[in-house]
Amino acid sequence: MEGKNLEAIRIEKELSHNEIAKSSGISRSFYTLIENGNRTPSMGVAKKISLVLDLTLDEFFHALEVTKRNINNHTA
Repeated sequence: MEGKNLEAIRIEKELSHNEIAKSSGISRSFYTLIENGNRTPSMGVAKKISLVLDLTLDEFFHALEVTKRNINNHTA
């Protein structure tokens, strides 16, 4: 998962926003905000999402940081 953002991981695992959100007990819109780097999940939510994506918490937070860097690099 090195260097992949949350979107790339989700697509690779063939999961939709709805599937991850439902399995994690959050709304689809909240998951989308997390995936886009606009919100940081609580530790409890992060654990649930990482389980759904079959990631360790370290891998999840690394992917979240990659997501944030991608967004920060594309703003002018």
